[in-house]
Amino acid sequence: ERGPRPDRPERGPRPDRPEGGSRPDRPAREVRAREDRAARPSASRGGDKRLNPGRAHRDALLLSLPPEQQAVAEQLFRAGIPAVRQAIIDQNAQRKVAGEAEVPAAPLLALADDLLPRVRQADWLDRASAALDVAGSITLRDLRAVVTQADQSARDDESRAMAAKLREALAARIDGERDAWVRDMESAINEGKTVRAVRLSAKLPDPGAKLNPEITARLVEATNKALAPDTRPDVWAALIEAAAEAPFRRSIEPVGLPTTPGESLLATAAQSSNRIPSLLKLLGLTMPPPPRSKALPPKPPMPAKAPVPPKAPTAPRADTVAVAPASPEIAVEAEAVSDVSDVSTAPVESTEESAVAASVVSDSNDVTA
Repeated sequence: ERGPRPDRPERGPRPDRPEGGSRPDRPAREVRAREDRAARPSASRGGDKRLNPGRAHRDALLLSLPPEQQAVAEQLFRAGIPAVRQAIIDQNAQRKVAGEAEVPAAPLLALADDLLPRVRQADWLDRASAALDVAGSITLRDLRAVVTQADQSARDDESRAMAAKLREALAARIDGERDAWVRDMESAINEGKTVRAVRLSAKLPDPGAKLNPEITARLVEATNKALAPDTRPDVWAALIEAAAEAPFRRSIEPVGLPTTPGESLLATAAQSSNRIPSLLKLLGLTMPPPPRSKALPPKPPMPAKAPVPPKAPTAPRADTVAVAPASPEIAVEAEAVSDVSDVSTAPVESTEESAVAASVVSDSNDVTA
């Protein structure tokens, strides 16, 4: 046990407080009004416990792998493929400093791709087993995350059955949260706590929750009735701030401003008028025009296309056969053939003219012979 400190003198009486006297006045602590605690969830709803999964399936998978694959699987459990890449980079940096050869990354990444489905399944099984045990007390966010991952990780009959139970538990939790939410709003309305009821309407238990028409009508009626001249200015301002976040804010029609509204209340009402349109008429304001969209800068002109240079004449190919000029004898024969063809294609005028032409040709042939 500790003894008295020899180097520490004993305390004397405090100079600013007489012995046996009363404490000096302290500023009063800020007491939070009950209305400010309206958005707190009820204790009966639960949902404050975070999921703490075990390691049974994870350890079983690691033991079933060869030693050289266990290190890759551990990195996959930690942060997936990015963790494997980073581990390879760190290891190669250490080997480079030590003067050793670097480890090739491609085979290790291929191994990680093969192990990834098994790692995901083992991790999900650990989370799902833990979620089933505390499905009624963990947060909806954790429970919904486990159910969402079931589509990729439930690969056998056992895991599919576990996923079905988790979906049922999630649906029951959501229905319970919504029912408790509606009961709290109805209780607040019945007790005359309009501000609390309006604040609760803006705190949805889950993204898919909506107000039913019956509770919406009751909230609108209670809000309009409370926004009256006989309401205290501070309550009137608190109700307007709460109503500005409510899903039924466009249906609100205040009866009137308080009898003696202060500058703070008028400023609050003016600030909320862009979300509650009926406040514009009540305050004598006009809806400002929507902001003009900024004109986009003109597009830069398209650059002129460069002129295409003319193609250079190409040299004749080496394999092209040159045509030799025709000899005089061949030219004469070609001309004679052309004349004969002209004669053969000319129209025949009469039989007598044909006979005379034939005799003339025969005579000329005899002379040449």
